[in-house]
Amino acid sequence: KENMEDDDDSPQLSEQAMAALQEFYGAKQSAELDLLSDDVIEEDWQLSQFWYDDHTAKVLAEECIRESGVNGCVVCISCPTVFKKLIELNPPDCNFMLLEYDQ
Repeated sequence: KENMEDDDDSPQLSEQAMAALQEFYGAKQSAELDLLSDDVIEEDWQLSQFWYDDHTAKVLAEECIRESGVNGCVVCISCPTVFKKLIELNPPDCNFMLLEYDQ
C-alpha cells in the first residue's frame, strides 16, 4: 500500500521565483493603495458614495472578512473607504473588489 504522505509531487517554487512573486504582489498592493490615496479618490457629497471614518471602515472590513470565510469574496459597492481598509488589512484567502466609485 502506497503511503500518500511520502508522495510529495506538489509543485514547489524556487526561492527566486517566490521572491519575484512576493515582489509582484507587493508592487500590486502598492499600486492599489496609490490608486486609492486621498489625492485620487476624494469625497464628494453630491455622489452616491459611503465614506466612513477609519474606525468604522476597519470594523466593517473585519466583519466582511469574517463573514466571507476561507476563499471568500467581498464586493464593495460605492464604499471606497471599506475597500481601502481591506487592502490595508490584506486578508489571506479573501478576494475583494470595488465595483464603483462615482466620478
